[in-house]
Amino acid sequence: MSRDGSQGPRKLNVILSGAHRTVVSIQIVKRGVEGPVHFVEKWYYVYIMDKQVQDALIGITSKLHLRIFQHKTGAFKGFTSNYNRLVYWEQFKNVNRAIAREKQLKGWRRIKKIQLIVSMNPTWNDLASEWYPELNT
Repeated sequence: MSRDGSQGPRKLNVILSGAHRTVVSIQIVKRGVEGPVHFVEKWYYVYIMDKQVQDALIGITSKLHLRIFQHKTGAFKGFTSNYNRLVYWEQFKNVNRAIAREKQLKGWRRIKKIQLIVSMNPTWNDLASEWYPELNT
């Protein structure tokens, strides 16, 4: 028993769910209050959008589905609204590594970026085409 009268943590449950998130559930006892605490692991994504002419836009986000939706719907006016096809993406746990990768890709020549996209997506399909069925109607 600790100084405040609690008995300390009683149970630790680790629950892995979803393709991109890990949820950890911990049963705790603190000052007589018991209940679950959830921690959600954050992911960062470097992505490449295209506008039908193999002209790449490289970006970084922690909410890939939302950011791609914004591109596809033109939520932000300007040149980024012209890019509506997700052709490549990478996932990182560390934001600094994601930023470094984004800078690295932005520094590449066009041909090297095309080779990277073709290595994962040879036909330049929209990798997010199934994400938003309401946009395809």
